[in-house]
Amino acid sequence: MTMVAEVTGLRKSYGKVRAVDDLTLGVSAGRVVGLVGPNGAGKTTTISCMTGLLEPDAGDVRILGRPVADRNVRQAVGLATQEIALYPGLSVGKNLLLFAKLGGVSDPAGAVEETANRMAIGHLLDRPVRNLSVGQQRLCHVAAALVHDPKLVLLDEPTAGLDIEAREVVLRAVRQLASEARGLVFSSHYLAEVEEVCDDVVIVVEGKVVAEGPVADLVAAHGDPYVEVRGKGGELRHPGQDVAAALAAWGKKPVESVNVVRPSLEAVFVRLAGHARSEMVS
Repeated sequence: MTMVAEVTGLRKSYGKVRAVDDLTLGVSAGRVVGLVGPNGAGKTTTISCMTGLLEPDAGDVRILGRPVADRNVRQAVGLATQEIALYPGLSVGKNLLLFAKLGGVSDPAGAVEETANRMAIGHLLDRPVRNLSVGQQRLCHVAAALVHDPKLVLLDEPTAGLDIEAREVVLRAVRQLASEARGLVFSSHYLAEVEEVCDDVVIVVEGKVVAEGPVADLVAAHGDPYVEVRGKGGELRHPGQDVAAALAAWGKKPVESVNVVRPSLEAVFVRLAGHARSEMVS
């Protein structure tokens, strides 16, 4: 399996705060890697180092087997940051045309048309970016990261602010890109969509990898079901699916809600991220 990106022993600090601490991950062609973690876990810093926008304090980043510092390699990377990065006064079409030319595309107009079709934004090409809704701008922003035909695609919160229909456009594009033997990193707080489109997942807490592997394997290993009981007295997570036992453990305090939480990536994340935080504090 061809490795598109390899990150080894990555470290990056901001003053006394270590944002990324000895992080290692790999992205293979045809695979989507979900990068998940709480706010401030180091996900965006990791992605920035993978593009060469940030220089790590230690570690190695290689794209297609070559150092990310190689300018020719950087053209093989497509990045959609959390913040929308388009020229608001230009039309969507002119934005995409510009990014296609900057990416060295031999047929910029053809690339714009193909990408617009992929992202279902053909009807927006003549409209200035500033006149679009936030969701439409987000779709065009992701399109700008794809228009130069990158081999590695880095998507940082690509569905933030999107409605259901637009979100499905992005997720469908992710699946299609993976089928074209590209490697993708998909960072999102929406764990249900990570579970839906990602092959592998890397869970990061305070800059450290606390779990990684195929999504199905992590859910099978760590996604034990539990009964969640909530009320004025707080919250209880009782292992298993026995509601009666959970209520008995809850006691006589008033109950506001009872839910059986079955194995999922979200359950894995809550369990592992919470456990890792407690270990780091202790």
